[in-house]
Amino acid sequence: MALTTVQTGGMFSGFSNGINAADHYAMTTNFTASGDTVINNTNGVWYRVNAFGGGVSEDDGEFTFPSTGLYLIIYGAYINSHLDNSNRGYRMDLRHSTDSGSNYTRKNFAMFSMQDFETAAQSAYFSNHYFLDVTNATNERVQFQTSTAGGGSNGQVSTSWGGSSTESRTNCAFFRIGDT
Repeated sequence: MALTTVQTGGMFSGFSNGINAADHYAMTTNFTASGDTVINNTNGVWYRVNAFGGGVSEDDGEFTFPSTGLYLIIYGAYINSHLDNSNRGYRMDLRHSTDSGSNYTRKNFAMFSMQDFETAAQSAYFSNHYFLDVTNATNERVQFQTSTAGGGSNGQVSTSWGGSSTESRTNCAFFRIGDT
């Protein structure tokens, strides 16, 4: 069988190789919430852990993009403990706005559930990822919302979500991986 040679110059023309921007954020402190709660400066503070050629910025829980492009967003939540003795579900939503933050829709979520463990506190980490095609860097942004369900008197569960000034617990990372 004869081998065929592929000319790499033609194979990759018009394609920008490699990740050209990356930003990593994490929550600095724990916060307790029940039901649906947007993570913002009221309940916790995001800080930039590190960046490479980045530019994704954060203001009161809203993340904005420096340029259009395809972004890989990886996010995760750390639960310090569940504070109510019952079965429950936990969710961290990735929410997207195309109108400068006036309205958000859920694009993706990470979810975890725990069974009743009597009175012993439990902790967990769960994560997910999403590819977001940012076509308008001026108007598009994302935010994260935590949610709990099950147990408690009204179906809402008081939960301690983990933050740290020395470790990346509840966190998110943005990688610009290509043009739109």
